Amino acid sequence: MSDVSWVLLLLAFLLLDLVGCAKGVEIRELRVPPVALAGDEVRLVCDYEAEGGAPLYSLKWFKDGDEFYSFQPGRTSPPPDTRCSHYYTIPVDGVTVDCWVSSEREVVLKGVTVSTSGLYQCEVIGEHPTFRRKVQQKRLRVFSEPLRRPEIVGARTTYDPGSRLALNCTSLNTQYRPALSWTIAGKPVPEMSLRNYPGEVTLGLHLHLSPEVFRGGVVEVACTASLALHTASTTLALPNTHALKAQGYSYNAGVQKASCFVSGAIVVLFLLLPAHIY
Repeated sequence: MSDVSWVLLLLAFLLLDLVGCAKGVEIRELRVPPVALAGDEVRLVCDYEAEGGAPLYSLKWFKDGDEFYSFQPGRTSPPPDTRCSHYYTIPVDGVTVDCWVSSEREVVLKGVTVSTSGLYQCEVIGEHPTFRRKVQQKRLRVFSEPLRRPEIVGARTTYDPGSRLALNCTSLNTQYRPALSWTIAGKPVPEMSLRNYPGEVTLGLHLHLSPEVFRGGVVEVACTASLALHTASTTLALPNTHALKAQGYSYNAGVQKASCFVSGAIVVLFLLLPAHIY
């Protein structure tokens, strides 16, 4: 074939590729969690789509440029790790693939550690004749510090309906900044009642207490710290002033009633005694 023919063929192929007629595969979605805690199970998803019915030639995962997972539908030789069926796993520091649940679209990493942190890349290549290659990558960071319960400060001894509630919730974690959220009487707090403090991992709660939030004489507020799939909460039960007084009155009335009963019993016993005794 002449040089001119090769040039024309190449131009034709490029034109088909530009208008989308060339077959290949595309990565529709890449899911890599941005953060995780040591010991977590992490799921990496590379959802691809074949264009024009083009089959997949291979799918590979890389961590910091090192390949650790490979799937090739047309592969005939058995993989080194027979547990992985058609999937090859290659040892990489910090990466432990759970072959029992992984597939060509989802790779599960178990028992992640700080060394699991890195840049994860999914590569898909379409079948012959195009062998079009598509790549996407995202970063994962693993922390060793467990998520701690946040601290709530600013609570008073008692509250009345209509009184103002002003509390601050602060994360006690030092390696990372978890998301903080408030609930009152089990319901999320409106955005207008929250206060953010620049440069601090603190979320304030400022609102007037309505009678509806008091249940059984107390109003329950909770602050929750969240990171990835983890949550840790601190809950306070704030008593109502009138409820405490009512409880105190009932208690005192009971004591007084018992005292009167004992006195009456003594009088009756005295009257029933024989006259010669006294």
